[in-house]
Amino acid sequence: MIIDGVVHILKYLIKMKRISILFIFIFLQVFSQKEPILQNQVVLSFNITSLKLSYSKAISNKIMTSLGVGLGTGFYSTSGYSTSSTGMSIENYIPMIISQNNRFYYNREKRYINNKSTQNNSGNYLGLKFRFNTGNINVTPHNSLLSEIHWGLQRSLGSNWFFDFNLGIGYLKDFDTGNKETIPVIGVSFGYNFL
Repeated sequence: MIIDGVVHILKYLIKMKRISILFIFIFLQVFSQKEPILQNQVVLSFNITSLKLSYSKAISNKIMTSLGVGLGTGFYSTSGYSTSSTGMSIENYIPMIISQNNRFYYNREKRYINNKSTQNNSGNYLGLKFRFNTGNINVTPHNSLLSEIHWGLQRSLGSNWFFDFNLGIGYLKDFDTGNKETIPVIGVSFGYNFL
């Protein structure tokens, strides 16, 4: 009698285990279908200081990395006996900008659940960006590397167009003068996704 009770309980637990596994499997399938997927992009982006073509690759549903090349203004950092100067040169457009950008999107699921657009990878993100500018020691801008950490947001403007804004802090290394500076960074751009 006791053995029959134990066998009955074991059969019940096995049945419940199967139901639990089935429930978990269904829950994960439903949940994963609601999570919006980041899309790979080939983007032409522009703002008042640059024009850039980049390829963005989704690493996961939250992480994206991109590599870009373009034309635009560059950075410099100089120092003398009585003055020092750090900035972005808008006098001379330089031949090349090479950038590598990594983003961690943290609110796309919430946007999807609240029926907000996730088109064109719309969402808020934390970013890590590296931008190398070619230049010339004799005029600004110089050969420089700007490494920055920022918070940003990207929003779809309909069809393949989007708007991007970011704000953060950067570390500028001027290879021509050897100067290093910590500077605030802000980015505002518009882009068109060809995919």
